[in-house]
Amino acid sequence: MSDSTGTARMGAASTTGDDEARRFFLLADHSLSGVFVIEGRNFSYVNPRFCELAGRPCEDLLALRNALDIVDKEMRVAVEKAIDELHQGGEASRTLDFTVTRGKLGTVALRANLVVQPDADKPTVLGSVEDIGETDRLKESLHNAEERFRYAARASQELIWECNLANQRLWCNEGILTVFQHSSKSAPKNLEQLLDCVHPDEQESVRAGLKQLAAGAKPLWLSEFRFRRSDGAWAHVLARAFVLLNTDRKPHRLIGSMFDNTQHRTMETRLMESQRLSSLGSMANGLAHDVNNLLTPILTAAQRLKEDVFIDEHQTALLETIEDNCKRGASLAEELMKIGDGQSKAPVPCGSTN
Repeated sequence: MSDSTGTARMGAASTTGDDEARRFFLLADHSLSGVFVIEGRNFSYVNPRFCELAGRPCEDLLALRNALDIVDKEMRVAVEKAIDELHQGGEASRTLDFTVTRGKLGTVALRANLVVQPDADKPTVLGSVEDIGETDRLKESLHNAEERFRYAARASQELIWECNLANQRLWCNEGILTVFQHSSKSAPKNLEQLLDCVHPDEQESVRAGLKQLAAGAKPLWLSEFRFRRSDGAWAHVLARAFVLLNTDRKPHRLIGSMFDNTQHRTMETRLMESQRLSSLGSMANGLAHDVNNLLTPILTAAQRLKEDVFIDEHQTALLETIEDNCKRGASLAEELMKIGDGQSKAPVPCGSTN
């Protein structure tokens, strides 16, 4: 702040002799809005932001014979009329749009809120101004950001939620409807109702994790649990959440998401089952080879003994029984090898002969 601005501020304050005036000027000096005071037709105070918007040094503004000289000529009459009406007591305050000429910097459209100070020694107007174009750009930027968030939340295949810790109220995106098939009526409205949808076996751990997050004990929470769909079926979800702090660095809001991982878990289970069956097939193959290796010499010996001329009919019958069972064992081993190679899904015949 320049010396002349400080002089004008202190002069006004000492004239009123009021601590309240000093506090006003101190606040105005650091305001992000342009602030000015017009006594009669002259500026008695302008803050740094107003100087920036007007495109002139504070000294030049305070030296103007008529404060309205900065207003575009085509709008000056309307602004002067509005200020006169305020002085005459027609209104206590007024909002006014006008354009300020800034020399080589061109013009800027401002919106001013004007208030009359009725108990001043001479007609005094206090005003605050903002750049209409800048305000509109900020509003448009905010609107675009909100619109992008809405479309992103709508396009997301996740449930996105936000909880206000002050009242526990919960907001959910359309994922609660599209991913978990809840209706607007059955969708959770607060954090406790959201926790009620968690599987009972995992509810306490989820509750404890979110409680730690809300207390500010950690900035991020990750978990995996089952979440109830509208039809009562359980979805396997991957969840995460983080905490937002207010200006006092205290936990203010929780924002989280839940991804339906059920399909991945199902595919993972099928893969594990396939790997298990593959292992069983390899084991069956090895077992079949081992059985064949055991049965082959037994079968060969039985066939050779049947050719011996010194055995009787009873011994021959016993050798034939051994031979038949060896062949059945070999057939069983062959079926096991087919299963191990994935060539057969038929049940393996089993049995014995006496």
